[in-house]
This record gives sequence, C-alpha cells and structure tokens, in this order.
Amino acid sequence: MSLKKVEKMVDYLCHKAQFTNVTYYMTSFSLDEAADGLHYESEVIDGGSFAERMQRKINIERAEKEILNDYLLKDGTRFFNAIVATFIPNVEDDEGFLIEEELGMDFVKLSVKKDIKKFVLDGQHRLYALRKLREILIQQQKQDNDLKNIRIPIIFIVYSELNNTLEQKDKIREQIIRETRTVFTSLNKTAKPIDKYTALITDDGDLSAVSARKLLEENLLDENYIKWSIPSSSLGQTDPYFTTLSIINDFFDICESNFNESIDSTLKYEDRMSKVNELYFDFVEELGFVPSKLIIDFFNEISFFFNWKKNISALGIVLPKQPELPNLSADQKSNVKQWRQSNVLATVVGQKALFGAIVLSYNKMGTTTEEKNTNIFKRINILLELKFFDRNDKIWESILVRNDKNRSMITKTSNIFYAERLIELILTLASNSIENFSKDVYYELGTDRLDGHLNKYIDLLSKNLAT
Repeated sequence: MSLKKVEKMVDYLCHKAQFTNVTYYMTSFSLDEAADGLHYESEVIDGGSFAERMQRKINIERAEKEILNDYLLKDGTRFFNAIVATFIPNVEDDEGFLIEEELGMDFVKLSVKKDIKKFVLDGQHRLYALRKLREILIQQQKQDNDLKNIRIPIIFIVYSELNNTLEQKDKIREQIIRETRTVFTSLNKTAKPIDKYTALITDDGDLSAVSARKLLEENLLDENYIKWSIPSSSLGQTDPYFTTLSIINDFFDICESNFNESIDSTLKYEDRMSKVNELYFDFVEELGFVPSKLIIDFFNEISFFFNWKKNISALGIVLPKQPELPNLSADQKSNVKQWRQSNVLATVVGQKALFGAIVLSYNKMGTTTEEKNTNIFKRINILLELKFFDRNDKIWESILVRNDKNRSMITKTSNIFYAERLIELILTLASNSIENFSKDVYYELGTDRLDGHLNKYIDLLSKNLAT
C-alpha cells in the first residue's frame, strides 16, 4: 500500500474577488512575512529562458532614497498600495498548488504549498525598501514600534482559466509565466509610464515586439550581444553589445510598413502567435522574403557583427545573461568606445539605414531568395572591406554624421531616409541615378555634392565583384 504524499501548506485569510479571467485574493503580511515570503524575479527564475525574464532591474538608488529614507523612515502618516504577486510553481514541482475553503461573504482560507514562490509583479521596489527597513529595525538603528508592527497589503493573483488546485498534476508553470507577462505589462502601462524596453520584453499585444522576442526566445539570434535589459533604446559608447532589442523591433516595423497588416491585441495567445508566424516567420509575397530570416542573416552574415564578437572575446569581456550587466575595466571601455566611434554600423541609425536599404534593394538583387541573399551580403561585406561604413568617410557627412569634433550621429528620420537610398544606390550599382539623388540631398540637407563619392564606391564594388 503506497502512502499519499503529505503537502506542507501555509494558510492565508483572504477576501476573494474576480477581475475578468483573473482571480485575486487580498490579504496582509507582517514585515517579516513580506521580507521573507515575497520574491524578486531573480529569486524565482535562476538563469531562465529569455521568455521567463521579464522584469526590469531594481533601481536601488530609487528604492533606498525615495521609498525607504524619504518615506518609510520619516515620521508621520505613511502608507502605500498593495504589493501584487502571483504564485509560480518550481520547475521540479510544476503542478497545482492551492486549496480554497469558503468562509462566507467572499472570504476564504487560501492554503498554498509552502515552498511555492510568490513572484512580485508590482511593487519590487517597495519589497526592496521593506527588506532594508527590517535590517535597520533588527540592528536597532531606528526605534519605531509602529514600523515594527506594520501590516503590508498584499494581492495574490491566479489565472481562472488554469487549474491551480492541489490535486491538478498537469504542468502549468509555462502558462502562468505567459499570463503573468500580460498582467505585468498592463499594470505598468496603466499605473505608471513604462519604458520601451520593458514593453518590448513583456507586451504580447505588439506584433513587432513579439516577433523580436521570438528571435531570442528560440535562440535564433545570440542574446548575449543584444542589449535589452537597460532602459534605453540607444547603444552607449561603452556598451559591449552590438545591437539592441529595440533595433530588432524596428526592423520588423520596417517590414510591416510594406504591407497592410496589424495584430489584434484581443486575439487569444495561440491566434496571435499564428498571426506572427504568418506575417514574420513565413514567406511574405509582398516583400519577397521571410522577414525574420532576413533579420537573422543581417546579424549573422555581415562581417562587422562577427568581428565585434571576436573583438569582445579577445578583450576578455564576459557578457552575463541579462538582466545582469557586465563589468568592464577602463581599458576595455576605451577599446569598445573606439570601435563604437569608428563605424556607422556600430550605431542605431547606421543599422536602421542599412536594413532599410536592404529591404529597398532586395528584389533588385537576383531572381531566387538564395541568390538575393547571397548578393546583398556579399556586397555589404565588400563595402566593409572598402571602409565604406567608416564614420570618418566624407560620404556620411551631414547625412548620418555631423561635422563636429566627436563625429556625432544624426538621428533625424529624414537623414536616415537619405542614408537608406544612398546605400541602395551603391548596393544595386545604380550609377544612372546618382546625379538626381545627389541633387536631392544637396538641396534638402545642404551637403556637398556626393556624385564623386558615390561613383567611387560603385566603381570599387563593381571591380571587386568582377574579380
């Protein structure tokens, strides 16, 4: 006779309510219960897949100054909103985890497996401040009985369409994480401004964002070199990454601008994924290529990005799994900055201009998809050898690069538009269009005439292709 496994459970008295397909339980924790019983993402998902990592890194300065020192440790009336958390099963115990006992009047006794993680969706900075507050009180750096005895409002959410009950043995962790991403995005969009990077890694209603993440989630691009955890859409001078998730998202947007399709954010997850595959991961007749494949080839076939990886490795720079960030020495930072400033492809606008030019050129580069891809990337790599993309080349002056001591980049949409067409002319060897293009740029941007520069690179590219 087999003995039935006895689960260790912990009980919470809660008010239960429903919000669409989310069931939520309102309760309260003591300071100790909050500090020990609630978890950051890194405490729930240790080295998880890209799809599982969803939160921004904690801004410690903000949590300590604004919440702890300037609020909790000040005298007077203090209160903050409920911390919102959800239950995430452990990988090795991925099954149902709760028992609910009705007490009447929408009150229940909620019993939950003791070892299940309680992942904070909204309030991670408050949790950090509460943990620091408990340290201060334990060390008796502040005598305040009111703070010692506070009760922190907590809202637990579960997803009504999933069977979370203890007797349920199906795997549910992946579905919980998927739903949690949606709620996390909604909470941050409605409660406070959400930075673009957080939206990119959590929003399942944005077709381009879903597609960009899919490339990383399915290891179709090397995540180590794609910056996504830092709230910025740019590449910093000493960033060891060669591109950003935001740029990949923009590449999908460039493809989308060429056909009239959009995603309906109200679609079910499976239907959204089907739409993503149809528009971005299958062959698109209107474009003549598979958008995701072209983006993958962009970063895998262009020698600049291969050499970037090689240089990073040679410098001994270790890129940890984000959201952890690398620590670079002064010498390493100096080298990265030098590479960043030497080539327009090391910049956001340079990469956008080149990808836009590839889309414009694509169907002029051969008959079959394979022939077009081969021709495009062969020509780009020849142009890299010819130093065409060097930031100091006069061809970029006043188009993508300012004529100042730092040779800073120009980010205006109109300039990127002309840069795309400049690259397209050279890739397609369109010497008969040079004069008109040069006039347009001269009148619109006030640059010097580009005829000589354009002819030079078309001639050099033609000679290299002939050998």
